[in-house]
Amino acid sequence: RDIRKFGYRMEPAMDDIPTVYANGKSFSEMTTDKNEVVMTFKYISKTDAFTGWMKIKYQGNLSLWYDKHNFTVKLYGDKGLKRKLKVDLRGWGEQNKFVWKANYIDRSHARNIVSARLWADIVASRPIYNKRMMYAPNHGAVDGFPFRLYVNGEYYGLMTWNIPKDGWMAEMTEDNANHCILCAEINGTSGTSSCDFAAEFSDTAWSVEFPDEISNGLKYSFNDIISCVKNDSDEDFKANIDSHLDMYSAIDYYIFFYLNAGTDSLAKNMLLMTWYCGAYDMDGTWGRQYAGMEQGATTACPEGYANTNSLLWRRVEACLGQELHDRYFDLRETVLSKEHIMAKFEQFENQISEDMFAEDYALNSGMKGISGSDFLTTLSEWLDARFAYVDA
Repeated sequence: RDIRKFGYRMEPAMDDIPTVYANGKSFSEMTTDKNEVVMTFKYISKTDAFTGWMKIKYQGNLSLWYDKHNFTVKLYGDKGLKRKLKVDLRGWGEQNKFVWKANYIDRSHARNIVSARLWADIVASRPIYNKRMMYAPNHGAVDGFPFRLYVNGEYYGLMTWNIPKDGWMAEMTEDNANHCILCAEINGTSGTSSCDFAAEFSDTAWSVEFPDEISNGLKYSFNDIISCVKNDSDEDFKANIDSHLDMYSAIDYYIFFYLNAGTDSLAKNMLLMTWYCGAYDMDGTWGRQYAGMEQGATTACPEGYANTNSLLWRRVEACLGQELHDRYFDLRETVLSKEHIMAKFEQFENQISEDMFAEDYALNSGMKGISGSDFLTTLSEWLDARFAYVDA
């Protein structure tokens, strides 16, 4: 059957590490990130098993240069790829498109997924809660679980099976003309680009992740945000911006990446989901840079970030400083407390054995960082230093 319903349980279980066997084409035949190949696959967990065919291609930008790759996969129930194989994993709903993440710059495999879960907790804590995000998987953020991947009989390494950057992540459908997901693609220091909210929409600055094209009406709507950010007085900006861009999401976004030192996220990687700020691509957080180096706990925001001059964040700081302060310290008492953050990371990290981490690193020795109990100890120390810096 091409629709699998689990209902009474979570698949896979929280303490389970499934194994996936991919067979057929060689990954070397995926010569570019757009080139799909067809393979068979088998998924085996403690509680279920299913097989099928898949289209698979490389995913990501900088990660294409790494020895261990990310992939976008689409699952099918027949060799002719006419019938989608839809599976309900982790309660996300019945889907056939996913991302397999290598987490090459983060040997712990935890930062991207746990950060997304923390972001979901922040979204759920807002005093005004968007109904669409209530029903979206993980409140409009990615989620995932670890699995072991074999390719043509050879072990490829530890991966995470993730929600993709797609419409179903945010409970969006193609038949709704107001549904759109954009992703910022440019960092810089000039403060003049569309990703700085200083210029009108450009499809070189913002990729259209859903649907395939952005309508003229949504371009006008996006440009209304830019006009408010660029042209309104401080008083008018404070009064009007929420009619164009959800300010709960903007304030939370700035707080979150200020705290986690997400230096690659003040412009590039930010999602706008008609028009809510969404967090994405978070392996370069909590003491790790997007290129894999260590990130200091006293990194200044925005001065020490890849984007230093976003007009949006300048306006938010200038006009909504009290709101930023109050929301930050509310979150610090709850979902951004050290206890809550560490519990989320421990839950993820402790499900993977030290032997699995060692096996993964032995095969992929270029991976960055540390894993397991050493990672948790280092993270705890980094959090203490970052809290002291940002709280002050």
